[in-house]
Amino acid sequence: MKIWISGAFSVGKSTLIQEIKKYTDIEVFDETAREILEEIGKRPEDMTKEELNKLQELIVERQTNKEQIHSFITDTTLIEVLAYSKDLEVYNKIEKQIKEHYKKQIYDVLFYIPIEFEIEDDWLRHTNKEFQSIIDKRIRDNILKYRPAKEIIKITGTIEERIKEIKKRLT
Repeated sequence: MKIWISGAFSVGKSTLIQEIKKYTDIEVFDETAREILEEIGKRPEDMTKEELNKLQELIVERQTNKEQIHSFITDTTLIEVLAYSKDLEVYNKIEKQIKEHYKKQIYDVLFYIPIEFEIEDDWLRHTNKEFQSIIDKRIRDNILKYRPAKEIIKITGTIEERIKEIKKRLT
């Protein structure tokens, strides 16, 4: 089974995935972008356009490689990378890769998490609420455009309520 937890930054995806790990044997891929940013040691807000282009390409490469296994849960997909790349030179290249990727790869379930909480500043993520709303809209638009999952479910509420709903859907 291939499961995607989707939403803009700071909506609780990583927290949710950490909890889901406790209830499943399915491999979980933590946020690929966070992993790379920690390696680089730089926030996106502090990067040049050229660095951001390279970052997005690296995320696409790493995430595509991770998704070669049969079953997994992830909170990063090419759809999100495309949302963040909209204003970058690399956008058209990534969009082409996405079209090819989703001819071969489709998720069984997509759990979409809307914006419900205040942004938590953890040094790596953006802290701009307006940008968060823009990314959220781009992700929703991309989901509708590419239909990357057999089933799309909007999950709201507290972390406990979200976990309960996801567990119910996965059993």
